[in-house]
Amino acid sequence: MFNSFIKADNWVSSIEVILMLNQCKVVQAGMGHDDPKALHCPIGVLRFLLSDEIKIFTKEQVLNNLVLDINHIEYILKFKPTLLKLDTSLEPLVQCALINGRMDILSSLLNQIPLPNLKRMRKLLNYTLITFGNSEAIKMFAKKGLIPKKSIIELLARRGDCGLLDIVMANMPSLFNKQLNNGADGPITVIPFSVVVEQAIKWGQVDMVKHIYSHKGSKIHLIKHHSTAVSLGHVELLAYLWEVEPVENYEEVEELFNKAINTGQIGSLVWLLNHVDDDTSAQLMAGPINIKEAIGNNDIPMLRHLIDNGGVLDLRSIHNLKTYQSNPGIQSFIAQYKDQRAQQNNTLKRRSSSSNPRPSKQSRKK
Repeated sequence: MFNSFIKADNWVSSIEVILMLNQCKVVQAGMGHDDPKALHCPIGVLRFLLSDEIKIFTKEQVLNNLVLDINHIEYILKFKPTLLKLDTSLEPLVQCALINGRMDILSSLLNQIPLPNLKRMRKLLNYTLITFGNSEAIKMFAKKGLIPKKSIIELLARRGDCGLLDIVMANMPSLFNKQLNNGADGPITVIPFSVVVEQAIKWGQVDMVKHIYSHKGSKIHLIKHHSTAVSLGHVELLAYLWEVEPVENYEEVEELFNKAINTGQIGSLVWLLNHVDDDTSAQLMAGPINIKEAIGNNDIPMLRHLIDNGGVLDLRSIHNLKTYQSNPGIQSFIAQYKDQRAQQNNTLKRRSSSSNPRPSKQSRKK
């Protein structure tokens, strides 16, 4: 009945019917199966539906089944603020304020909607906050404790806003500082700055990574994030991380070398080989280089790059790989590599033989 009323072509006649049913004390129990998000009404109709005289529809039914815009929310704040105390879903109102950048309305809503109701909606509001929220909005949410602790990392990293990071740190210090006691909502979730750095690298937020290292380096200097930068091909970030946390251990360099190969990041591989010493670079390329992942990924460009730059591939047990057995292209490529290596070995043998000639019979007699 509610949906039929909202969709009526003739509002005047429809309102007369509702008034008649209302006088007969008819009350709608359910809302049917129509999509409520498709329902919208003029401000005058909303005023009628929210009037104290109308009992046929509950106020919760009206708020939950209408698409409300800024004008509607302004009316509710001015004339029906008690509706904000209802134990019902009010996410659309807060979302509307966020999307339209109306910080005045957002502030009023956050101050008037009971905190337990706000906390129930914070997960649903998180995406809207990430997408549309500005620093002022995020500060409001942080002060109310409405930013979900598990989602704060994505929020910070995706936005890449260093000022936003500072705001969250200032207003939600328990997220980053270890405490033994529990918070009001249960155990405090501590987020190491290294986790924020890791996510910022994944989103390619160079400035945020630099900001965290420059201000909180003492708290994250033991954590290395080079592997993430390598695997995602973020060469600029890799260069910065290498500067603040140089990798000097050969095993760690070799791990990064293999990570670049396994993830198909030629750019990372080139940068890495150009920024280690010549002996290390030569040792890495002399291998034998594990290429099982590259074969599994059908990454011929990476294999070609390794071969063209003198890399020695590890061919042991690759013939047992299903990905090798079912890939004629890879088989053909490896066959060509074998021929190439055989020719190179023969050339080296001839050069070695010519530079060290066998002694003559006369020399042997002497």
